[in-house]
Amino acid sequence: MPGLLRAPARLSGRDAFLILLGAFCMHILSLLSGGFNDGTKNEIVVSTHYNSTWQMHEHEHEDKGLRFEPQVPEHVVDTQPRRPEIEAPPAQTAQKSVDIATVASLPGTKMVHHAPGWTIFHDVYMSNGTLFVVTDEEPSEFPDPVYITSTGLPAVNSEENIRARLPTKYDLDFITTAEAQKRWGRRDGEAENRVYSVEGNTVLFNDPHQFLDHYYHFVAELLFGTWAFWSGAQSQWEPPRTSTKDTMHNLFLGSSPFFHTSSKQISPPPVPVFDRAIFAHASAPQWRDKPGFNGYFFRAAFPSLALETQDDWQDRIRNTQPLPVSSLSPTASGEEELGRAYHFPAMMVVDRSAAFKGRMCGSTNQRTAAEAYYYMRDRGLLRQSGFEYDYTDVTPKPASLAFPALPENAWWEDVRRRVVKFAGAGQREHREGLLSAEKGDVVITYISRQAVRRRLVQEQHEGLVKALEEMVERKNGEERKAGRERRWEVNVVQAEKMGRDEQVRLASRSTVMLGVHGNGLSHLILMPPSERSTVIEIFIPQGFAHDYEWTSRALGHRHFAVWNDTAYTWPNHPGVDYPEGFQGTEIPVHGPSVAKLIEDRIEGRVP
Repeated sequence: MPGLLRAPARLSGRDAFLILLGAFCMHILSLLSGGFNDGTKNEIVVSTHYNSTWQMHEHEHEDKGLRFEPQVPEHVVDTQPRRPEIEAPPAQTAQKSVDIATVASLPGTKMVHHAPGWTIFHDVYMSNGTLFVVTDEEPSEFPDPVYITSTGLPAVNSEENIRARLPTKYDLDFITTAEAQKRWGRRDGEAENRVYSVEGNTVLFNDPHQFLDHYYHFVAELLFGTWAFWSGAQSQWEPPRTSTKDTMHNLFLGSSPFFHTSSKQISPPPVPVFDRAIFAHASAPQWRDKPGFNGYFFRAAFPSLALETQDDWQDRIRNTQPLPVSSLSPTASGEEELGRAYHFPAMMVVDRSAAFKGRMCGSTNQRTAAEAYYYMRDRGLLRQSGFEYDYTDVTPKPASLAFPALPENAWWEDVRRRVVKFAGAGQREHREGLLSAEKGDVVITYISRQAVRRRLVQEQHEGLVKALEEMVERKNGEERKAGRERRWEVNVVQAEKMGRDEQVRLASRSTVMLGVHGNGLSHLILMPPSERSTVIEIFIPQGFAHDYEWTSRALGHRHFAVWNDTAYTWPNHPGVDYPEGFQGTEIPVHGPSVAKLIEDRIEGRVP
């Protein structure tokens, strides 16, 4: 039977000549066509996408057998000009998630960013309720655990409780890579390690539930600080071509939009959202507030976020409790126990007790978010609006970043605009307040607390409303007489009588927000920062708290603390005090003085 495969026949001289002639012609044509290529529009650019959402520096952990192999790159034609100073880094600077089940040596933990109460780890582990930092360095190379985590117990102002909240080795522990492999690595006869990756980026909220069911503490402090630290961690120190320092402290890959920006683009792309939030010490009802704003804001700002609560965290703890060798191998003997662990490629640990160990929170303003905010801002990693009022001199100074300090570029805008858009605000509401006071309408929102505790003397509340309405009527007459289109508007509202969408829409276009110290002023986080954006907080005389004052300044709103007919602003604000009557129903205010303060502020007579 003849074979199905035949040896190739010998080439004749004529065939060989024709092949050579064709190759020569193709070579000549390729040389001629090269002169018509401008070298840019048809440039072949390698797009390197990796199976991870964070990256590390070249040569990092090179002796620990790490395993970040890029996928096969795709070749695409790129017609978009690049910003030369923020080009994508070469492929070897980016990482890919390991196959944690089969890796020969479990990856060591790296602490990427840390401020008291706010820590970002790469490759951190949890087993039986303990967070494990796997490192061959001395634990002293890391911050003291009291600045990272705590036992998560509710806070009480007593020495005994303070000691009870200090972390132990059962909350955070340090082990070597060899010890990690011994605990969780595969044994003879096992196909895989007993480690299971929780893919994506995780935020572990270690706070007790006692502060979570309050709109201010949950949104304007916890989420506020979380986004400051998270968004800052994904910025660059400096444009890579002009820097001799570390430039790759961002969490996402070089293929992200931060590195692929048009030279004409002045606005940064949105910061990628973390994938998962875990409330380790709060059940599903315990992180929600009674008005429902915690859940509303959380789901509006982060609609794709996966959320786990205390029950889910307990599931993970039970799943990683030590088990006897015999449970894995019926033929094994002895009392030895084997462990299992969850591996988190990227985790941010947030802890209220640890934040209070820091200088800013513990001794300056008692705001946990301040530790996160100042850490990122002082390193030039936090995108600024240009209107912030928390510098050493009174004049606001924008941070030096790859993108200009503009209100629409500010770090909180990604979150604020998602919530405002969810509430149904149109383009007018998005932009109003970002314009200068000379062009934009002036929207004054007075959040009344007259139906709840901590409120004004009723007659003085009425006097304040009258003064505001008279001032607005007079100013509108002046605007019409001068032929200007700007309009003044005053809204006197009781938040408890409004729907959530309606509250968000009003706050999002407010130029001035005022009211007695209270939860309603948390809506200042929805105000767009501008040259004239203002928060006026009314206290009982001699009383003061930093809650809304510091948050206002961090966002770029000028804050005034009012004692009856006298206003104070940073850096000359009062000291924190809670005198008798602070929570009472007889707080005084002189309405005409407040109205004049607003007018002077909008007209530029008060900076």
